[in-house]
Amino acid sequence: ELVGYRDTLDALEESRRAAAAQWRRAEEWTSELITATRERTHDPQQVSRVLGTAREGADVNSVGMSRRTALQWAAEANSIDKMLVLLGAGADLEKAENAGYTALMVAANVGSTEAVRCLLEHGADWRKTNRWGQDALSLAESRGQAKTAAVLRHWATTAARPE
Repeated sequence: ELVGYRDTLDALEESRRAAAAQWRRAEEWTSELITATRERTHDPQQVSRVLGTAREGADVNSVGMSRRTALQWAAEANSIDKMLVLLGAGADLEKAENAGYTALMVAANVGSTEAVRCLLEHGADWRKTNRWGQDALSLAESRGQAKTAAVLRHWATTAARPE
């Protein structure tokens, strides 16, 4: 009986080690993706190279230590080319960080107007709110991002009209 029990324990430990190693590889890849996205250069090839090295368990919607996705970082940087690469790889427009900020809210908050336009054109929900009940428009307005707020206001009035 003890022999079978020991074999089971050994198998469980081996399985745990394999899962931990896979998780570490996925974390390393996520870190590389976030780093490539956060860099202020607007070279989408950086992001494409990292996406091309995706390993088992890697997820384009993973978050780094900041709890933000690569798409949220690219939106903040107003890096449209990187955003398009990430969206093409399946980045989730509506994934929110801990406070409930989506990529659209992050972009609106800092006045990344072109990123806001890109996200809206790709289907981002402009009505979604964060944990304090703020949507992208109210964030842009509260931060004095007049140009970004105008884009969101126009989108909201245009999208609200029946076809």
